[in-house]
Amino acid sequence: MCHWRLGFILIFAFSVIGTTASACRYTVRDVAFVDLDRTAYQLYAFVDASTNEEWRNNFSVMAGATLIDTNVQSHLIDVDAEPSHAAIDFFDAARRGSEIKTPAVIVVNPAGRVLHLADFTPTWSNLETVIQSPSRKAVMEPIFESYAVVLLIEGKSKAGNELARQSVDGAIEQINGMRHTMPKPVRVGPKLVTIKAADRERERVLLWSLGVEEQAGDDPSVVVLLGRGRKIGPTITGPAIVQTDVFDVLHVIGQDCECGLDRKWMQGDCFPYTFGDDFRDAVKQHVGFDPQDDAVIAEMNRILAKGPVPAVDLATGIPRDADRIDPLLGYRESTVGAGADASTGAAGSVQSSSSANASSSSVSSHDGAAGASGSERVVWQIAGVVLGGLVLIAVIGSVWVRRRALSTSSVS
Repeated sequence: MCHWRLGFILIFAFSVIGTTASACRYTVRDVAFVDLDRTAYQLYAFVDASTNEEWRNNFSVMAGATLIDTNVQSHLIDVDAEPSHAAIDFFDAARRGSEIKTPAVIVVNPAGRVLHLADFTPTWSNLETVIQSPSRKAVMEPIFESYAVVLLIEGKSKAGNELARQSVDGAIEQINGMRHTMPKPVRVGPKLVTIKAADRERERVLLWSLGVEEQAGDDPSVVVLLGRGRKIGPTITGPAIVQTDVFDVLHVIGQDCECGLDRKWMQGDCFPYTFGDDFRDAVKQHVGFDPQDDAVIAEMNRILAKGPVPAVDLATGIPRDADRIDPLLGYRESTVGAGADASTGAAGSVQSSSSANASSSSVSSHDGAAGASGSERVVWQIAGVVLGGLVLIAVIGSVWVRRRALSTSSVS
């Protein structure tokens, strides 16, 4: 009887192994807490021979101290002493069509988009506005425990804002009804954070980093954020804010990171922020791993490297198959190559709203991806059952041989 029990135990054990072996240890949400691409914003201060030493020294010292543990790097560039510096292209792009004189402070995102901080003087408070704001704090406080954060940027229309809020609330309620069925359930559902229309100027750096400042100010916009303040999916604006579209983005967040999603979509742009020990400790406590651990980073890179070639070309946003349109975005994007005009080439299309979203909006169909992941699990389940059956046959065979040997020896 003990041998039979052992056989059933082994069958169960291998079946469990077959069921769980294909499940990724990390979800899309988990990956967003890790900086796999090691990209950063650049804060340039362009000065010339007329800029006094006090201004230069204040910027260098204060920026160096303020930007510790952030995803922003500072640079002081003398346009007279270094006229051929590569960053001069950003300066030229920023002042195209406007009167910008030195000293000038400009922020450049990882994709090369430019934001000029007008009338900027190097003070502690001014430098902190690059990496801190009330809305960024409101987003990051619940992000460790919550499934995601939905950022609603209100427009001028009260009716439009209310319709957008209803759509977001509906999508959040829909996700909350199915969170427990996802590969790695999150205890707290998505949180809604709202930026009032009157606060848009105060949140200028945040909105620019998310590509929202280029949207029409009359209409509300919705952005889904997670992890390191990463934007996932497109910016949804105005009448396009419907429950199904917001739900589509939220649904992907709960999938495992081997579900076939484009890596770049999982590693969307973060907004400028501080990611020091407090952030690291919060991820350890609430998410369950160290986001700066080399082994974790290596494992995530290994898992994501196994993913399929994305349907959308990441450099251009154009589907690799000309007949295919991105199923989540519903449109194709195009950008001007690096050899074009400085305002669209070196600076990454300062004025183009499609370029603003290109780095974070390419995505494969989450329905197809989930289907691929599900079929993979079925294969492993079958393999587990077969392996368990083989073990059972081996156990039964060994028992039969043992009893036959005992019977033969007793006859002798």
